[in-house]
Amino acid sequence: MNFFNHLSLRRKVVSISLIVTLFALGVGFGLFLWQSISLFEGNLKDKVIANASLTASFCTTPLAIDDRKGLRHILTKFKDFPEVTQACIYNRRGKIYATYRRKSTDPHSFSAFHKQLIPSAQFKDGFLHVHQPVLYNNRDYLGLVYLKVSTQYLQRKVNQEMFILGGVLVLLLVVCYLLARSLQGVVSNPVEELIKIIDQISEKGDYTLRAQRQKRGNDEITKLYDQFNHMLEQIEWRQQQEQKSRKKYQGLFQNSVIGIVRADFNSGEMLEANPRFWEIMQLSPRTKLDNEVVNYVQEDLSRIKTLLLQQGFIRQEEVQVTLQNQHSLWLSISGRLTPQQQFEGVIQDITSQKARSMELKQANHELDNFVYHASHEFRAPLRSILGLAHLIKQEQDREHIMHCVDLIVQSTQSLDEVVQNALALTKNKRVDGTFTAIHWQAKLQTFLDNLTDFKNTDRIKVDLKVQQKSAFYADLSRINIILGELLTNSLRFTRHLEQPLISVDVTVDDFKAVLVIQDNGEGIPTQELPKIFDMFYRGSESSQGSGLGLYIVKNAVQKLNGHISVESTVQQGTTFRVEIPNQGKPNTITGAKKINAPPN
Repeated sequence: MNFFNHLSLRRKVVSISLIVTLFALGVGFGLFLWQSISLFEGNLKDKVIANASLTASFCTTPLAIDDRKGLRHILTKFKDFPEVTQACIYNRRGKIYATYRRKSTDPHSFSAFHKQLIPSAQFKDGFLHVHQPVLYNNRDYLGLVYLKVSTQYLQRKVNQEMFILGGVLVLLLVVCYLLARSLQGVVSNPVEELIKIIDQISEKGDYTLRAQRQKRGNDEITKLYDQFNHMLEQIEWRQQQEQKSRKKYQGLFQNSVIGIVRADFNSGEMLEANPRFWEIMQLSPRTKLDNEVVNYVQEDLSRIKTLLLQQGFIRQEEVQVTLQNQHSLWLSISGRLTPQQQFEGVIQDITSQKARSMELKQANHELDNFVYHASHEFRAPLRSILGLAHLIKQEQDREHIMHCVDLIVQSTQSLDEVVQNALALTKNKRVDGTFTAIHWQAKLQTFLDNLTDFKNTDRIKVDLKVQQKSAFYADLSRINIILGELLTNSLRFTRHLEQPLISVDVTVDDFKAVLVIQDNGEGIPTQELPKIFDMFYRGSESSQGSGLGLYIVKNAVQKLNGHISVESTVQQGTTFRVEIPNQGKPNTITGAKKINAPPN
């Protein structure tokens, strides 16, 4: 059957015709041969039984008088009957009275005697065995005639019949083969033509081709052609619709403002991604995003995989990744898991939204904190002023009155410092700065000269070192905030010492400015260092500031994309280190011009 399945349609039609014909002729010829053999055997039986009956009638008298010679003479008549190879006559007691053998070489093979009253004939071992009883007046049993008849003659006739039938069968098969060869084209030719059309369509991908309709009426092949052409029309229409949809999809896919990706869920292989996806990931297209390219937070990755396996989809799951350039991204991922174990989804860069959200939370927290502390900072000086004003009304001594006035002035200055710091904080957070060329030597010297509170403190030694080899551009207002607060703090916490010392070291190059301000003041305990940049934090009991100075400094440094750090040892001093990026060129709005760095 497997061999038959691999045949061509042409050969299948011919083979089926031959098989059907051979089966029909085989069955017909088999029945005819079986009938012929039955007829031949019946004729032989009738002939032999007739001769056996005639012989039995001749043996009646010899058996009655025990004439053995006469019995042998009767058996010699079988010489004219070539089919009989052996014969014998039994008396009524089963004793053989006479025998006959056509050839002397034939061995005796007479069957055992059984008294029989009716004739019998049986084919066995290639011979016909006939038993004919000898009866007198059809009543008295005298003996039995046995004949052994060869079936060779019968076999020759059967062989002749089979030879003739075989020849006729071969002739009919040849005729059937030739006829099937000539008629198979009615079925195979249209199918082969259809296959050629299919091959052309498969090779060219052109579904506008059509099979030429055969003029054969309403047979199955004609219907097949009609249905095939109808199918091509449907495919062509669907192909046109698919091309339109594909163009729309490709346009949306390529130009989408969100990243679209399809990846293998198990291996992580990237199957398809649009340009926006690679733009978000800051990568060139590749087949896989491994840990060397993108560093995921394993908890986020496990959470997303678990959700996909449990519910088959995710919506706006936020994850954080770190890229090759150590840039951190926040991504929002939505998608589904297909039955083919592929993830299809979209990603959005929510880093800025996340930052704004965190800034808003921080701003709300700082606002609450500021309102809470500012209320105390404002009320304390105001209460002091009100109390001193009541004392002045009741006091008659001029010296005491002047002392109260001095205290009112100090409280007013404290209140003014809080207001000024609050204004500086607001300006630092809300106002976008402009880039201006900064001469660090002149700027620092001006600051030191303008610190009127400490102008007469000749004991404080300031060691100023500036190495500026390049022009430096930054926001001047924020630089003023940083220098003013840090220098004021250093002067404030060293003026009570016998040998106060402040060291200011500035190094400027094309990329950044590094400002190091070191003093030998009180210092800050190690456990307090993480808190010094918090809002309204005072470093020591002797601190008279508002607690906003260093908080404002840190915000100013952050606005300049810089970095500030502090090292301090109690009773030995404190060192602040500030790194500020060089913006490289002035802002065109300010109209400032680039200048050469002044010589040191």
